[in-house]
Amino acid sequence: MPEEIIRRLSVDGVRFGYRVLPHASDSGAPATEPALVLGGALQGMYGWPQMDDHLGPATDVVTADLPGMGSADPLPPGPSADILRRAVLRIADDRPATASAVWTSSPPATPRAVARPAVREARALR
Repeated sequence: MPEEIIRRLSVDGVRFGYRVLPHASDSGAPATEPALVLGGALQGMYGWPQMDDHLGPATDVVTADLPGMGSADPLPPGPSADILRRAVLRIADDRPATASAVWTSSPPATPRAVARPAVREARALR
């Protein structure tokens, strides 16, 4: 199994992190851009072994402890969609090839954060 990479980031002072499991292939370069796998409430970055197993041979698998999840800081009081969206964009900024494909188990928790066109659009506005 390839060595994982753990990165710690923050948005508005709220700490969170993500994990990259480089693709597990002897054939050289990954077959596609990295896949970002996001969970909902109570789903952390280590809760995706099935995605590691199925996607790992083809691409890097990126999982996250977004604010309020796993080992990340709790979400601040109030609406959370914007801080979750910005956390996903921070991951995309920190790892530019990320977010070609996005998987989520909980669309109501992060619907705007996981849309691939939104990542491209947010980057284009800079």
